[in-house]
Amino acid sequence: MSLPVSDRAACRLLRNLVEIPSVSGDELAASQWLTAQMRDLGYNHAEVDSANNAVGRMGRADAPRTVMLLGHIDTVPGHIPVELKVVGGKQVLYGRGTVDAKGPLATFTVAAANLKQTLPEDCQVVVVGAVEEEAATSKGARCIRDRHNGLILPIPDYCLIGEPTGTTGIARGYKGRILLRFQAWQPTAHTAGPGTEIAELAVAFWLYVKHLVEAGEQPESQVFEATSPSLREINTELWRNGQNHVSTLIGIRLPVGFDALHFVQNLRRWCEEQIGPVREPMPTRIDADIPIEFACAGPIVEARLDLSGFEPAWLTPRRNHLSTCLRGAIRRVTGEPPRFLVKTGTCDMNVVGPAWGCPMFAYGPGDSELDHTPEEHIEIEGYLDAVRVLTDALGTLVRMF
Repeated sequence: MSLPVSDRAACRLLRNLVEIPSVSGDELAASQWLTAQMRDLGYNHAEVDSANNAVGRMGRADAPRTVMLLGHIDTVPGHIPVELKVVGGKQVLYGRGTVDAKGPLATFTVAAANLKQTLPEDCQVVVVGAVEEEAATSKGARCIRDRHNGLILPIPDYCLIGEPTGTTGIARGYKGRILLRFQAWQPTAHTAGPGTEIAELAVAFWLYVKHLVEAGEQPESQVFEATSPSLREINTELWRNGQNHVSTLIGIRLPVGFDALHFVQNLRRWCEEQIGPVREPMPTRIDADIPIEFACAGPIVEARLDLSGFEPAWLTPRRNHLSTCLRGAIRRVTGEPPRFLVKTGTCDMNVVGPAWGCPMFAYGPGDSELDHTPEEHIEIEGYLDAVRVLTDALGTLVRMF
């Protein structure tokens, strides 16, 4: 199948994008370059927005139907030389971001450009290279979510998230997340004296979190359905003012339907029972955009619990027009059956899903097992197949809704 954007041009766009460093928080140069490419590819509009997202639109701005292709342009740190190699008889591109997630973003960019001559007048396709997806802030996705609120810009009718699922994979769900930072401090005392060591208090908090999670689990819970806590760090130090200090970071992956408000109520109660009165009132709801802090003090120990990075889990039903188009395109292009996936991490789907409520899947070339690794690379054949799949799927979708 011959497409308006040649394979050679598609590969050049991917490689050049990967060659521009864009660690979270430092994406401006990559966004500027990508929007220039969008204009060269015939997009009706392309700009770097207030969050430094790269945003391109194919179609009229006042078109009543919107398809959103939300990728991310940032990467984790770690330089990998950009090299095209032949491995096992296949061309492979190495470089940071080839898989997570400049490969999917380049796929979105090229596939939308391929629709230029066939896109109906009443439909627009918006392509976004969002910033800070790899950070807990998700600054780029939040900016896009808040602008496409039905008042400033239309809420999308359909949305694809650019993440590596493999050419035949369709991710319909991502687990949620919450981060807990527990800190405590007390005056220095001899280790042979009475009382609890400050580090022991942090350990007790971690054990309580594990107990709280395990008490609410079903015995046969699958990984996607389970609440999964992890102790990410614990550090103690002696401050110059003579106080012992401990800081603990706990990350928790959340299933669909997790009762965050009840969970936070229990954490607040633990702080009061183990340390002392909590100054801040209990919030009436847990909001992804509003961090929560509890400070408490006892006769000797003071402590603070910060909750941040909350994103609810999201799961899209299997059956809708977007699913039908993707599955059909995968079969036509690859000759293989499509695979529905659920992911145990989080992505920008968790940010925009609850706000938009539209059919939403993640799709993109690449092996997610290579995310963030020193060996990150993508097969060129898989990338080009994903471009063909998405061009086919979008071409069908924009004619049927």
